[in-house]
Amino acid sequence: MLAAGLAFAAPPAAAAPSFEAKEVVYVNSTTDHKHDRAVKATAYFFQRSTGVNLGIVLLERLPKDETIEREADRYFHKLKLGQRSEGKALLFLWSERERQFKIEVSYDLEGVFPDAFCKRMEEGARTFMLSTSPFARRDFLTELAVTMKLRYLEYTQSGTVPPVESLEAGHRYVGNYLAGGAGMVGRGYAATVEQVNLELKPLSPEVEREMQPGRSPEETLVRYLHLLELGIGVPNVPLLTEASRYFRMDKPHTPGYLQRIRAYIAKAGPPKVVERGDLAVVSYRSGAPVLPIFMRRDENGRWLVDEPKPWASLHLFQDGSHRLKYLDSPYAFGIQPAPNERVWAIFDSRAKPPSLVPMPTHLRQRLAAAEARVKEKPSDVAGWVALADLLHFEIFWIQASEAVYQRILQLDPERTDIRWRLIDIHQMTSDIDTLNAEWCDLLQRNPADPFLRWHYQWLRRDYYFEAKEKDQDVCRDKSGRRFDS
Repeated sequence: MLAAGLAFAAPPAAAAPSFEAKEVVYVNSTTDHKHDRAVKATAYFFQRSTGVNLGIVLLERLPKDETIEREADRYFHKLKLGQRSEGKALLFLWSERERQFKIEVSYDLEGVFPDAFCKRMEEGARTFMLSTSPFARRDFLTELAVTMKLRYLEYTQSGTVPPVESLEAGHRYVGNYLAGGAGMVGRGYAATVEQVNLELKPLSPEVEREMQPGRSPEETLVRYLHLLELGIGVPNVPLLTEASRYFRMDKPHTPGYLQRIRAYIAKAGPPKVVERGDLAVVSYRSGAPVLPIFMRRDENGRWLVDEPKPWASLHLFQDGSHRLKYLDSPYAFGIQPAPNERVWAIFDSRAKPPSLVPMPTHLRQRLAAAEARVKEKPSDVAGWVALADLLHFEIFWIQASEAVYQRILQLDPERTDIRWRLIDIHQMTSDIDTLNAEWCDLLQRNPADPFLRWHYQWLRRDYYFEAKEKDQDVCRDKSGRRFDS
């Protein structure tokens, strides 16, 4: 899957020598500042990879009688974009009240990012950034930056301009049902799934026939790639696992998004298929900006694509690469290390993911049973963990998972394995300041742990990189010594 809306960066790459990538130009005058640090990091990672100056400006409203075009031009010059990057610069400008978005491109980049491309991106911005997803603005800005980075790097390597793409928001089926956040903890998930299933429209008979699961991973793979090519993002596709259908209810799968994934897979070379028992992993060339494809064999011997499991099992970097999160992930056997690297996991074995739910999964019934359990025994930590196992590792509803994990830690603050899982969620949602606090809690409990220190230094390096923010909320031990030093 296309690496967009990602949380952490990959190890540093050299930027253009005339330009300091850490000099990020970011202005946010809206009332929403939850993802400021993540958006600034997106600009930093973009600049570090390309040497192109990227400014991001989020406005509450445009000045009176001003247009988005004139305001973009004014900010482009006011912020002096491109002056230290050999004239190569971009500006993303969003105005909240008017729901308008503008991409300003320096003269030197107009051939790479022509008006037709920018117009497509601008058209997609309004629906994407007004999506029911609580991470929509961050997701759009990150996916746009990744898309433009890949486009620019492809141009510099090949000398040809890639086709014009589009970014658009998809329908998030469960958004209205689960909008209550923490207030919905333990209630409503199974009912939501049942209600959405009733509202889904049947596939056409032709698509229904074409998208049946195959008797081998290779057969299912051919059909799944065709599904991506057609841009079919609805949940009720026969070759998808039940967990995948529920995953698609929460994570929009738009035609353009799926077709971009297919295009990147086409460039990633031949697939490598690894089977183990009733599981299979389809992987591609190291460094290609696509996730592996995971499959399960059902009780009838048919292979189904398990879409949420790559997201639950792998951490996504903004350069398109990925890394295992948990050594004990069920699909870890098929994850290939990069050349000259060993297989390692971001969280090692500090938190153990649950075993896969056996086929047939009957997830709606399992959700209902887990909800009934926590309702009957609200102080039973094991019951809440069982609910989180389904929400996080089976269907990857991360907003719902976050609320359940917070409830578990209220009941048992000593469950450090749950704190590691919550850190995973914060990384995926780019809630950087909360993530900083979680790491600090773990470090103060175990200050001599080199594994914790290494990860904390990584966090501070990639997200607290500006000189004026180096000391902001830094974690210290009892003697006052910094953990990031």
